[in-house]
Amino acid sequence: MKKPIGPKRTIETILFAAILVFAGAAHLSADDGAGPVNPAAPCPAAAPNRAVGDVINSFSAPGLGDLRGLTFDGQYLWMAEDDGKTIHKINPLTGAEVATIPTPGSAFTQGLAWDGTSLWHAEYNGIVYELDPANGAILSSFAAPTVYPCGLTWDGTHLWTASYREDMIFQMTTAGGLVNSFPAPAGDGWGVAFDGNSLWHGQFNAGLIYELDPTDGTVRSSFPTPAYSHCLGLTFDGKYLWTTNNNYDQIHQLDAGLSTDPILDVKLDGHDGPITISSTQQVMLTISLQPEGMAGANMDWWVVAQNTSGGLYSWVYSLPWHWTNGLRRAYAGPLIPITNYTLRDGTIPAATWTINFAVDARDNTYQGTYVGAIEITSM
Repeated sequence: MKKPIGPKRTIETILFAAILVFAGAAHLSADDGAGPVNPAAPCPAAAPNRAVGDVINSFSAPGLGDLRGLTFDGQYLWMAEDDGKTIHKINPLTGAEVATIPTPGSAFTQGLAWDGTSLWHAEYNGIVYELDPANGAILSSFAAPTVYPCGLTWDGTHLWTASYREDMIFQMTTAGGLVNSFPAPAGDGWGVAFDGNSLWHGQFNAGLIYELDPTDGTVRSSFPTPAYSHCLGLTFDGKYLWTTNNNYDQIHQLDAGLSTDPILDVKLDGHDGPITISSTQQVMLTISLQPEGMAGANMDWWVVAQNTSGGLYSWVYSLPWHWTNGLRRAYAGPLIPITNYTLRDGTIPAATWTINFAVDARDNTYQGTYVGAIEITSM
């Protein structure tokens, strides 16, 4: 049992023994959904220990399919898909598409990299293009050391690519000069990513993702790719790896053992967004929290719903739990592990909603330092 927060109240009773209710209108006024707290409600189950390589989050990728390159610009993911010859800018919290630009050529679409200013894009004709992320305009181009460049990443100075056909990995200048090369650790290699210390390399066939020494390709570690996935796109966001799943047109966030930050998740009927439902459909909204290295940290908790009409609502304590207009903290207290705890079992009114479950520094000011989010369109 957890230590009580005040007389006869555990954190589960205070924070989670309430139902997140979307009333039958497309807005949430103060006290909408308020009701008695049920002290007998079941406590959230402890989240299972997560292993390196486990999927943290995933969502359906935009576009027509055949996912290839993947990169991260510090805020957004960019994903190149071959069927539509399109590069998609994606919100990594919700999976929502933010913008698109066309790929520059007609050859097979391949890797993507971000150098802090420009996108770099490899095509299966040996050409690597520097692109303006605003409109896709070609800023420069060069011939790669291989005619089959697949994955692509940036190490702060140079680009890297992997050749599926040659089972080689190449480091190159932005003019195409060869800096370094070494054999890939296994056949069918594709995606590459750089975390500031190691080079990561994924395979086409559902096999392994390797951590490599970038000087000579020595394998430092490895873990299995998500089941039934082709790791064609691979990138690092500063804490976690992301990969494309070419079989199911999904993008996965993976634990590579590089972060101790808490991980928060919001799901609708067990799925990540963006998701479209009927306003009469019965659905289940759940949240999960993996405290990781911050278990027990005393933080602000937030549950916030916002719609595209500008409505902003917070689910707040004190008793009874209720919605109120504007941005307000739900609760302040220690982080505990929870898994798939049900906030809502019912309908959601017509609107496009973004629902955030967030924790941050205990100062009653929303920073959204650690956030799980979902985008739901109810029609």
